[in-house]
Amino acid sequence: MPEYPYEKIEEPRRKAWIWVLVVLIMVVAGVLVYLGSIKEKIEVTELEIEELKFCSYIDEEYNCEENPDAVYPVGSNVYIYLKLKGFSQIEKPEGWLIAVKEDIRTIDPNGEEVVSLTGTIADLGDYMTEKSEHLQLKNVLHTSLTDVPGEYAVVVLIKDKIDLDETSKIVKFILQ
Repeated sequence: MPEYPYEKIEEPRRKAWIWVLVVLIMVVAGVLVYLGSIKEKIEVTELEIEELKFCSYIDEEYNCEENPDAVYPVGSNVYIYLKLKGFSQIEKPEGWLIAVKEDIRTIDPNGEEVVSLTGTIADLGDYMTEKSEHLQLKNVLHTSLTDVPGEYAVVVLIKDKIDLDETSKIVKFILQ
């Protein structure tokens, strides 16, 4: 009777099992290395609205004529500038992938949601040629669709579709 159970296995079968075990260990090690390299290419930080301001106008290059009082005539456009930081970026051969969604809800002075000033403003899934610390967004609320003067609340919700982080801010403006 053999002293050890492995002595029961014939020599060629024992060598085959050792090779299977070696190959399995190599495959698992390769998968772990691959997953580690993917993780290093995803930049994840805490999503934040770094800057949000009302403007009289925002041009194509995101230059904002500030309206610090946030007072607008009824029927005019309300411009809102946002600067985000902490959004996830994935490095790919095409560039740095970002995926951010911006939703806005506007509440009138009577506490009712203004449907015409509510919805998805931006749903970005785009590549940037280089990694960026900030992302700028501009919003135009067309108040010609409402004629109720008073204080309006705007709820801005930003969602990072890569790491599912989100942040929000509530700001107010006045129509007169």
